[in-house]
Amino acid sequence: MTSTLPTHGVQGIQGIPAAESGDRRPVGRPGITFSRLLVLEARKLVDTRSGRWLLISIGLITATALALVVWFGDPAADTWFAPLLEVAALVQMVLFPVLGILAMTAEFSQRTGLVTFTVEPRRMRVVLAKLAVAGAWAVVGLLVAVGLAAIAHLLAVGIRDVPWNWHLDAGQLGGLALAQVLGVAQGLGFGLLLTSPALAIVSYFLVPELWSVLGGLIPRLERVIPWVDLTRPAEVLTNGAMTGTDWAHLATGSGVWVALPLLAGTWLLVRREIA
Repeated sequence: MTSTLPTHGVQGIQGIPAAESGDRRPVGRPGITFSRLLVLEARKLVDTRSGRWLLISIGLITATALALVVWFGDPAADTWFAPLLEVAALVQMVLFPVLGILAMTAEFSQRTGLVTFTVEPRRMRVVLAKLAVAGAWAVVGLLVAVGLAAIAHLLAVGIRDVPWNWHLDAGQLGGLALAQVLGVAQGLGFGLLLTSPALAIVSYFLVPELWSVLGGLIPRLERVIPWVDLTRPAEVLTNGAMTGTDWAHLATGSGVWVALPLLAGTWLLVRREIA
């Protein structure tokens, strides 16, 4: 069921006319273009205080982690470009999924869903736009990580007499990007399914870990765990050393922890009354 507002309640929001009462699509116009929806969702991520400070915090924590590695790490192993980039990317993989969670749960926790789904009643398009925007931010974050890792390597060369080493496998860079996007998609799926920011964040970090621990305690699950555990194949993915079995484990793990929450959450969203 789609909730509606009186015409004057949403008229002029971001320059978009209001939907007619009771309609799934606005009358008299083709609807919002998907590119316009992408712009709106991208703007909403940085318009909120939580989203803006989360992005700033990700950058600061990434830079701090790299500074610690440059100062205290092993010059012979830790301060080359590739290891520094891996450190920066791993920090972001922990934090960027929270951006996906906040992008989705804001519609419920900040009560913006009534406006969002009145302006665009086709809720599937809103989910796809949020997924695309959050994934794009994850890729931008990885590009920032590349820049910060390059600066850190230059500092290591100048401060600690580290030899130049800019070697980076294309497979590793692609693996880092894919792992980052999957993490954000998983966070958005948990946010879509649970709708509460606190519950979604706790569940995102806790439930997969509890499943892995459960697999270690129950011998009968030892053969099943690799097929439904996303942590290990994601770690191998960031090293750029994936085998056929690793890709199969990544596919099934992504199905359980990424696709399933997204599909279940979307199914509930389409049927949920936004009040």
